[in-house]
Amino acid sequence: MMRGSGHRGAHPLLLVALAACLGACGGARGVADLREYKRLRSSKAGDDVARTLPKLTATADALFQEAEAAEDAGRVAEAGHLARLARWQFLMAEAYAQRKVQQMRLAEISNRQRLMDERLADARRRERAAIEGVERAARFAEMASHLDARRESPEGRRLSLALAALRQADERASARLAPADDLQAIHALQGALAALDDARTGAEERTLAIDRAVLHCQRLLADVTPRFADEARRQAVETRLRALLAQASTVPELEARLEGRGLVLTMRQLFADGSQAVMPHRLPYVDRVAALLAATDDLALRVEGHTDARPDVDAAVETSTGRAMAVRDRLADGGIAPHRLTVVGKGGAEPIADNSTKDGRSRNRRIEIVVQRIAAPPPPPPPPAQSMR
Repeated sequence: MMRGSGHRGAHPLLLVALAACLGACGGARGVADLREYKRLRSSKAGDDVARTLPKLTATADALFQEAEAAEDAGRVAEAGHLARLARWQFLMAEAYAQRKVQQMRLAEISNRQRLMDERLADARRRERAAIEGVERAARFAEMASHLDARRESPEGRRLSLALAALRQADERASARLAPADDLQAIHALQGALAALDDARTGAEERTLAIDRAVLHCQRLLADVTPRFADEARRQAVETRLRALLAQASTVPELEARLEGRGLVLTMRQLFADGSQAVMPHRLPYVDRVAALLAATDDLALRVEGHTDARPDVDAAVETSTGRAMAVRDRLADGGIAPHRLTVVGKGGAEPIADNSTKDGRSRNRRIEIVVQRIAAPPPPPPPPAQSMR
């Protein structure tokens, strides 16, 4: 009985000793967590995380300050708990920043892939054009050889003039502006030559074939000539856009692609939540894009703001418009003529990723700058000078 009583008396003392031991261990661990957070926060990686993710870093800093206050007040266990929360919050921010870096690298790889795809497509277009050019040149040479023996005849002179018109149209329509008419003219000219060579063809039928060939060739040349200058300008713009695509692919984070509406440059992570002002540490990024766009000369630029899907559609449009205006103003400060820039806020109407995921919503929040294939309108005239009296 005495032994059992002694055991019951020793039990509370054992609990007290165990609690003291756990408290000391927790306090030691809490102090270690505080030191570890200070080390992480003062490192270069910590500076990078604080610069790129100020909101998440501020949350970790607030927890750390609470941990220090708890430690000063003697609440060691609470201090350790808060220090661990601060450390894990910061590690989460650091991992998030690293994920963003990897996404940037992936965007760069995608840009290079799109550039290579565009170059491959351009090479294939040029290859097809060259093959077609060789085939047409062979046809023209064959028709010219047929006409050599008939150049002194009235029919031969008319068809020689038609062939010259066809060749001139072919030289001007380097992009095959009217391939159907082109083929009809070639077939009509070949038919006229066949009619001349066939002794069974009557004079009236031969005359009709020659008239048809001359009409098709002259009509083709008349159709191609007015559009020749426009086509030359279009090709010059395409060359400029492809060169700009190659330059844009070297800018970190910037996504670039050619579409029907022009060259689209996509920018992300420019704004803090709920803000319509470009974050200060992202302004150099916008300035680099402005320097890139300086080479677009007189082409029109369209700045589009996009958000993720939100219940309040009007608020989303207002936010996206304000953000697009902020980018436009920075581009104008960077030397882009304001009359070249138009702004539109799309809200969440044009998502490019799944809005049900955090990463998808992040991708949908973006600014798109479209380098259009059309010239910008002329700048507005200066206001009239007020007469001095």
